[in-house]
Amino acid sequence: MDKRCSKCDELKPSTEYYTYFHKPQGKWRTRKVCNGCFKDQKKLYKESIKKTIIVQPEVPELEIEVSIPEPVEVINPLSTNPDYKQCRVCEEYKLLDEFYHSKQSYSNKYHIHGKCKECTRTHENEKSRVEREQLLEEQGGSERIMTYPNEYVDEWQQKFTFKLLKSFGWIFHEEKQIWYKPGIKDENGVWDKLKNKSFKYTRTENNKRTRFQRCEIRKMITPDTLPTITISQSRVTSGITTEVVNSMMYDFFINNIKLKQLEEKYNYDSQMINYYVDKIYKLF
Repeated sequence: MDKRCSKCDELKPSTEYYTYFHKPQGKWRTRKVCNGCFKDQKKLYKESIKKTIIVQPEVPELEIEVSIPEPVEVINPLSTNPDYKQCRVCEEYKLLDEFYHSKQSYSNKYHIHGKCKECTRTHENEKSRVEREQLLEEQGGSERIMTYPNEYVDEWQQKFTFKLLKSFGWIFHEEKQIWYKPGIKDENGVWDKLKNKSFKYTRTENNKRTRFQRCEIRKMITPDTLPTITISQSRVTSGITTEVVNSMMYDFFINNIKLKQLEEKYNYDSQMINYYVDKIYKLF
């Protein structure tokens, strides 16, 4: 297939033109100028560059005399002292006792560390501080809780607390320094859900008698009024009988023997003795 050259305006076969792959367009392209005209054009361009004269500006030469003093090497007198060593961190000469020593297993000699003790402790403290801050940031602050509200051990604990409460819909009042949530607690710190409600605390069956009531009952108990306890066969343990239990209750209520002394005397644990003591209180 013939193609007309844009330079010499002649029809020439496609083999007389340079074909290349155009990466930005992603396709093959063919020059509009034939190879002969392209070479002549390139040759003329090179000759025009050679004929171009570049005029350099004239810069006056300045005569500057610079006297550079010869460097004076300062030698520290401690560098030649075998009792001193230079720390590679603070670069100070210190006694060998101010460096850590470690015994080498292969040579059975002591190796003196390159850092002095002060620089080593500073580095270890800084390393521990960074590790501690990373740990606190990962776990949301310290586990220690302050006594009063709106007091925090560290900044990560405060940040995590604010993030958690805000995720549950709580709002922090900047002026009053309190948390509130509409429908649960108002801006004045009053709990809406607890208005005009009274909660009654009910004791369990074992702790129904208060300490005052127990003291009053103990005053009423005499050798004649002390009830006897009969142990059922389902609760009989090894070595305990009705006589032993009643004897323990007599010592406790009448002889005023302490619980710890009863444990040593009868060789029973306090949990079992308290069980029968509570049983006596329930009978009054």
